[in-house]
Amino acid sequence: MSKLAIVLAIFALTAFGCADDGDPAVQGEPSPDPTTEASPADDGEVSDHGTETFTEEAFDLELELDNFYFAPTYIKAPGGSTATIELHNEGSAPHTFTIDALNVDEELQPDETKTVEVELGTETRYEFYCRFHSDQGMRGAFMPH
Repeated sequence: MSKLAIVLAIFALTAFGCADDGDPAVQGEPSPDPTTEASPADDGEVSDHGTETFTEEAFDLELELDNFYFAPTYIKAPGGSTATIELHNEGSAPHTFTIDALNVDEELQPDETKTVEVELGTETRYEFYCRFHSDQGMRGAFMPH
């Protein structure tokens, strides 16, 4: 019986002594850049095709929808800005540009172009995705800076 208690005590010390609390700042590592995270929604992989940064409070953006990604994938813009977005479906399948939080849902057939205007909040990250291909990494995000 005492051997079992010793084994359990060693196991408990080893398990708790090696536990990772998941806070990189406490462990001396830099905080992750939000543009390199696996997913805007932290629930899967993203096909990352770059980041574009805007400093104006009103800006124009050309957004490529392709098989199966958005380019750019991440857009950094001032909070409270307005974006006029020219969507280009350069893929061979239908795609959508969907932002649930802003009630935006545009469907584009191959080679189709549409223009939408979105108003971004002051501190909120707005995630966008393709309803048909989100699970294949076709997601991105607007991020305030």
